[in-house]
Amino acid sequence: MEKQMFENEEAEKSNLYGYGQGFFYRTVFSQWEILKKHFPELDSLNLDYWASVDAGEIRLLRNEENNPVGSWYVFPNWRKHPEVFGRFYPDAVNKIFSVLPSVRFNSGYKIDGNHLRQTDEFKEFFIYLCKVQGNPDFLIIGAQLGYVWANKSFRRAKVLFRPGELGLGVFAARSILLTHPERQTRTDDLGMICGGDEYSGEGSSDFSSVPKLYKKYSDSKFGANSKSFFAGFMGTVTAFYPV
Repeated sequence: MEKQMFENEEAEKSNLYGYGQGFFYRTVFSQWEILKKHFPELDSLNLDYWASVDAGEIRLLRNEENNPVGSWYVFPNWRKHPEVFGRFYPDAVNKIFSVLPSVRFNSGYKIDGNHLRQTDEFKEFFIYLCKVQGNPDFLIIGAQLGYVWANKSFRRAKVLFRPGELGLGVFAARSILLTHPERQTRTDDLGMICGGDEYSGEGSSDFSSVPKLYKKYSDSKFGANSKSFFAGFMGTVTAFYPV
């Protein structure tokens, strides 16, 4: 019964958007080098962990055809470096938004502790990543960038998530855009619903919205929608526990 929940929150597949023209996957080492240039205070990556991935001992989540879902990405361990990213999650998001090309905010949107927070699920996942990788400066994460759950609302996608899959937060998603800018280059490139975070439009205890990253003309934009919002131009980005 659960898999049938929110079935009406799906757009027509004929209206489905895709990734930016010229998008290609960069290796973990290439991503690491790019991020070190943006954040020279950070350096370490767990090379032993990546060797286990490369050897097939640690694998990405698989789909029903036993093919890997998504790819491996790198993002900064912001909690380890409060001198760079600040003490709190909204500070870290503002910091990574400040890296060129900067993000423009829709009118009225704010990034602070009253408006943006991580889900408990993603907090737990972040702690797990730090633990298994030895708390390095940069973390390796398995993720897909929205196409798998394109055209569905966040809550519709969530009931369809595979075991070990969860929404990716704004900080990690923005970091991936720094290493893969081709993912969003035009207005008609698929927007990213970032369900690892929750947003409160009123700055109150009602965190009933989900943040999004998208492109409008040449601008990278931040906004939020209700968890029931769906459109062919949006897709939920997700992370997953390795198998």
